[in-house]
Amino acid sequence: MFLFTSTKRFYITLLFLLIAVTIPIQAAAGAYSEYGPVEIAGMVLLYAAIGLIFIIPEIVYSLTKTEKLLKRYEVNKDARPQIQRQERARNGELTPRKINAKCRCATFSGRKGGSYRATLKSCTCPDFKERKAPCKHMYYLMDQIERSDSRE
Repeated sequence: MFLFTSTKRFYITLLFLLIAVTIPIQAAAGAYSEYGPVEIAGMVLLYAAIGLIFIIPEIVYSLTKTEKLLKRYEVNKDARPQIQRQERARNGELTPRKINAKCRCATFSGRKGGSYRATLKSCTCPDFKERKAPCKHMYYLMDQIERSDSRE
């Protein structure tokens, strides 16, 4: 599951691919006797294609360079507010719950007991939702990814 940044997306993909795999098994057992082999093959291809549609954004995300993902925000990284967010990320002014450098995603504890899910594309924290620019969670994640990459 390391490829997926979203657990929901993983389960949706898994569901459609599982359906695609079980159709021929059910057809062999006589469940689709009213359909011919072409229709059954069409159903398999349809469900497999839908499953793959859900995984394509994850593959694109995993192959896109960090700089390119962050470039889309058109934020001046040298602007004072952004520098402050980067410093808060470096100084540990947040509580990471789980970081997965391979899928480039993380979960952080929120101040009021909630949690935030961050990738290099977005975060569920109020700061990101309001500004649509990288937040301290995204900067922290980026630092962790860079450290992980330098160890390999």
